[in-house]
Amino acid sequence: MHHKLRILLPVAQVVLAGVVLVSDAIGNASRPPSFANMSWTRPAWQICLALNAPATVVAAYPLTLAYQSPSIYPLLLPLQLFIRLSLSWLLWYLVAVEIEGNGRSVLTAKTRIQGIADLSAIAFGISVAAAGVDWTRLFTPEYARLVATPYLIWAVTIVGFYSRDLWLSSHDRVRFAGHHSPLGPS
Repeated sequence: MHHKLRILLPVAQVVLAGVVLVSDAIGNASRPPSFANMSWTRPAWQICLALNAPATVVAAYPLTLAYQSPSIYPLLLPLQLFIRLSLSWLLWYLVAVEIEGNGRSVLTAKTRIQGIADLSAIAFGISVAAAGVDWTRLFTPEYARLVATPYLIWAVTIVGFYSRDLWLSSHDRVRFAGHHSPLGPS
C-alpha cells in the first residue's frame, strides 16, 4: 500500500494543481501579472499555491529570476507550470515517503548527519511560515488569512515533525551510547 501511495499521492496532487493552474492561467491570459496589484490572479491559483506551500517557496527563487528577464516572458507560463508542477510532485512524493516512517523521518535518517538534516528541515518550515506571513501584506485581511492559513499549517507540520524527529534521534543516540540523560553520562 505504501508504495502505491508514493505514486498515487503525487500524481493526484499534480493533476489537481495542473488543472487549477492551467485553467486559471487561461482565464487570466488577457491580464499581465503585476506584483503591485495581486488582484489580477484569481483565488484558485493562490489557493493552489498555498496548498503546495513548500513547493511554492522553493519555486519562488527560479521564478523571481525568470520574472526579471523580459526575453523569457513568452515562455513564462510554460516555465512556471513546469517548475511548479515538478516541485508539487516532489513535495507530495516526499510526503508519501515520510508517511512510511510511522512518525519518524525516513529521509533524514538516511543521511549521516541526521541532526543537521532535521535542523535544515526545521529552518525550511520557518521559511514557509515567513512566506505565509508575507502573503498577508498583499491582500485584504480576510482574503490574506485564507491564503496564509495553508502556509502556516504546512509550517507547523514541518517544524513539529522534524523537531520531534530531532528530539527522538538525539534521545536514541544517547540511549544507544549507554547514557541515561541527554545531558551526558550519569
